[in-house]
Amino acid sequence: MASHKKVALITHTGSDMPLDEAMCMLSPTNHIFALPDVPYFICSDGADDVFPEEQIETFTQKLQSQGLTVTYFPQPDKKHGYFIPEVRQSMHSFIKFHILKKE
Repeated sequence: MASHKKVALITHTGSDMPLDEAMCMLSPTNHIFALPDVPYFICSDGADDVFPEEQIETFTQKLQSQGLTVTYFPQPDKKHGYFIPEVRQSMHSFIKFHILKKE
């Protein structure tokens, strides 16, 4: 493991531990109960090498199982950070309505 990654994990977790264990501990999927009750807008990208689609779907399902409001858009075959036009428009509408509080 590169030393900068180890230092970052020690900073966030308070101890030295294997990378997989630290990542699991830090994952928001394992802290659903602590997340605020606000609407969530989530996209998954089928070809994402940063956040695999399966992890995003698990996270989304856990949010929904806690009664949280989730707007979810899977984007098959897209890479990390890509937005198809319909999803980009939906994201803009979501931000406008839920964050800016405009119709």
